[in-house]
Order: sequence, then structure tokens, then C-alpha cells
Amino acid sequence: MATGMQGVGLWAELSLIDLSGKLNCFAKIDPTTGQLTLAGLGDEVFGCITEAATQGYSSTIQYSDVGKIILGATLSAWTRVVSDANGHAVALTSSPPNQRVAGIIIRGGNSGEVVPILLDRA
Repeated sequence: MATGMQGVGLWAELSLIDLSGKLNCFAKIDPTTGQLTLAGLGDEVFGCITEAATQGYSSTIQYSDVGKIILGATLSAWTRVVSDANGHAVALTSSPPNQRVAGIIIRGGNSGEVVPILLDRA
């Protein structure tokens, strides 16, 4: 029996800022320049940084499937997450309003740990 396989969604773009120390952090696309930058609190997340580069060079983000993210707080598995001010995953709350879920962490952990995340921008 034949089966299909969905590929991982990756996007490479110039870095608006130095992202070289931001591997496994959330990224967003700057609306003015179209370049990649670090996601902050309340920002709409585009994906997780998988290849980080300095300003003006291409970084790569993963925007679908299962990736890796740094936790910004101690979280349990299956928590819906958003970005904190440092581009790390924190639990979805009602503040700031109108946050868009970046994904669901698959395995819980402590702040600073890298854990798997199911990226879901829906």
C-alpha cells in the first residue's frame, strides 16, 4: 500500500537583527521589511528558528510540523503556547488580548529547556 508523506515547512529569509544566538526561538516576519526578526510578547509567530544568522544574512525558520522551542516557563505537555518577550514559549493567556496560538508543546519541561512543539498557526 502506498502512503503519502508531508514535508516540513521551512522558510529562509534575511535577518533584520542578529539572530545568531536565537536557535529554537520563535520568529516573526517584520511587516515593513519582510525580513525575519525575533517574536515578542503578543506578536504573531511565523515559526521557530532552525538556522540562525547575523543581521543581513539568511536565517531559516520552520513554520509547520513538529519543531523545537525553548520554554520561557515551566509547562506541562499539550499546553497551547505563544511567544514571550524573548521569543520563548509560554502558556496562552487572555493578556495581551487577541493572541494567536503558535503551537502546542508535546513534552513538558522547565524554563530554558528545549522541547518538541507541534507548530499550529490556526
